[in-house]
Amino acid sequence: MLAQQILNIHNTHDIINTRMQVREAARNVGMDLGDQARISLATSSLMEGLGLGQDSSSSSIAIEYLSEEQNKGLRVVCTFLDPKENRLVGTAAGNIGWMVDDIAIHYLANEQVEIILTKWVVRR
Repeated sequence: MLAQQILNIHNTHDIINTRMQVREAARNVGMDLGDQARISLATSSLMEGLGLGQDSSSSSIAIEYLSEEQNKGLRVVCTFLDPKENRLVGTAAGNIGWMVDDIAIHYLANEQVEIILTKWVVRR
C-alpha cells in the first residue's frame, strides 16, 4: 500500500467529490479510462444505494493505493454506521459488483459496516 486518503461523507456534494477523488486516484495508479469510470461509478453508486450523505450517520471513504509485486490497483473502503440494519447492504453491493474485481462486506463492532471495493490495473 502506497498511500491512503480518507474522506468524510455528509451530503450529496461529498459523494460527488469522492467520485472525482476516486477517479483521480485510479488515473494516478495507471488505470485506463474505462476502469477509472468503473471504480468511481461503483463508489458513488454504492454510497447512493446505501443512502449515505442523506442522514446524520457517520460515514467515510478511504482510498488506498495498492502495490503487490508487479500488480497495482486501488482499494476503496466505505465505512458507515448501520444501527437499525435498514440499509440493503447486500443489494447495494451486488448492484456494483460487475464494476470491480473484488467486493467484501464486513460487519464491525459498534454497528458499523465496512464495504471494500478493489480494482486492479489491467495490463493490455
